[in-house]
Amino acid sequence: MKKHFAAALAVIAISGAAAPATAQIGALKARVPGLGGGAAAAPGDIDSFLATTQQAEQLTRVSAISLLEAVSSKEEATRLRDLLKAAEAKSDPKEREAALRQVTADAAAQLAAVDFSAKSKELEAKATEAERRKIGVAVYNLALAILMDKQAVDQGRGLLQSAGANPMAMASGGGKLLKVKDAAGAISGQMGNLARISAGLPKLMSVGKLAALPTSTTDAPRAIAD
Repeated sequence: MKKHFAAALAVIAISGAAAPATAQIGALKARVPGLGGGAAAAPGDIDSFLATTQQAEQLTRVSAISLLEAVSSKEEATRLRDLLKAAEAKSDPKEREAALRQVTADAAAQLAAVDFSAKSKELEAKATEAERRKIGVAVYNLALAILMDKQAVDQGRGLLQSAGANPMAMASGGGKLLKVKDAAGAISGQMGNLARISAGLPKLMSVGKLAALPTSTTDAPRAIAD
């Protein structure tokens, strides 16, 4: 399982800068046994799509900060959590979304600078059982976020295609369809972030003693203990 996952993540890491986010998600799902498969998600209602996207973004954000704390800087993780609280407190929806997505991007950028090979050796030697569990949970939740992103990409594509073929739907749902486009752009940003740190995930899975990956978007995220 781990070897297949490592190979898939290596492919994504190499091609991440050039490949569209949708292709990256599809490649991961196709190459990793246990990350699900089958037909693309049928287009659902816009509210469901937006809710799913929001959940995936939140899961990515929280998992990235948790990993940053474990493998890089506790101070930076604390700073990002403070920024997260400030973002969540914003009353303007657009400002809130922009601030939340900036927190995600900042966490991912710092994770991308980590030497995961060296860090995994260091953690194997000194990590406590509690720290190992926390790393395992964060990696599991990132894998689940990828599944949720794949489902959201499929659903968003279907929604936009359906609306494009139906002028009446476009006229009546134009405002929400703009939100679908915005959310799709956010997913692309999420997958770029995940691609940048993906090469290190197999090493962290070992440190975290992660035995299995989620197989469905209906799987529950694992709680991260403080």
